[in-house]
Amino acid sequence: MGGLFSSPKVPKVPQETLDAQKRAEEKAAAQEREQMRQISARKKSRRTGGVRLLMGDPTAAEDKDTLGS
Repeated sequence: MGGLFSSPKVPKVPQETLDAQKRAEEKAAAQEREQMRQISARKKSRRTGGVRLLMGDPTAAEDKDTLGS
């Protein structure tokens, strides 16, 4: 009758399960950071894209071969 009045014991979670859960959380956080970085890069390119096109890229002009040179 001693089991009727005692509280139930919580089974221990295996360390492998805890490690797998931690790895999954870290992976999800890394993916979220990468997505935020990509979004901010897109926003930045939209803001500065017009200026970049107007100014031109001097290195791109050097790479092109023209007929006269």
